[in-house]
Amino acid sequence: MRPLVADVIGPVLTRLTTLAPRPTSLESTGLSPEPAADLALKHLLRAGSLTLASLCDRLGLLGPVIEPIVQFLRQESRLQLQARASFDKEVRLTLTDRGRQGAQEAFKICGYLGPAPVPIGNYEHVARAQTVPRRGLARAKVSHAYRDIIMAEELCDRLGVAMASGRAIFIHGPAGSGKTYIASRLIAALSAKS
Repeated sequence: MRPLVADVIGPVLTRLTTLAPRPTSLESTGLSPEPAADLALKHLLRAGSLTLASLCDRLGLLGPVIEPIVQFLRQESRLQLQARASFDKEVRLTLTDRGRQGAQEAFKICGYLGPAPVPIGNYEHVARAQTVPRRGLARAKVSHAYRDIIMAEELCDRLGVAMASGRAIFIHGPAGSGKTYIASRLIAALSAKS
C-alpha cells in the first residue's frame, strides 16, 4: 500500500510548527510596535479598508497580536472603525488623514508590503532544520522507497545521489506525472531509520 503524500509531509510540517510556533503576542513576534504599526498602515492604505480578520491574513499574524496595534493606531487617531453596512458582518478598519500620511511616510522609508517579518534568528533556525545535510544515502534505502513503482534503475540512482548532495533538487515534468509522489518517496527514504 502506497503512503499518501500527506503521510510523509504531515510530520515535516508538524516539526516545523514545533520549531517556529505562531506568535501569540506582539512581544513573541520579535517586532517592536512601530514597524508593526507602519506595516498595518501600509496594508490599509493599499486596501482602502479591511476587516481585522483580513488584516491578520495579510500580516500573517493572529488577532491577539494585531489587536494591540489596532488599539494603538486608534489612540493615535491614525485609524478608525468604519460603521457596518447592512451587508457587512464585521467592522472595517480605515485610515484617518493622519493615518494615510503616516502610511505614505512609512512607504518612503521602506516599500515592503507583505506578511510581518520574522526575526533573522528564527528564520535561520527553521531554514537549518529544513536543510538536508550532506550525508550518505544508501542505495538500498532509495530502492526500497520506490519498490512498488516502475522506474529506471538509473533514475533511482540519480535521485539518491541528488538527495545525498544536500543541495536543491529540481524535479520537472507534465502535470500528473508523479513529481510530488516521487519527491515524497525520496523524503521517506531520507527519513527512514537505518
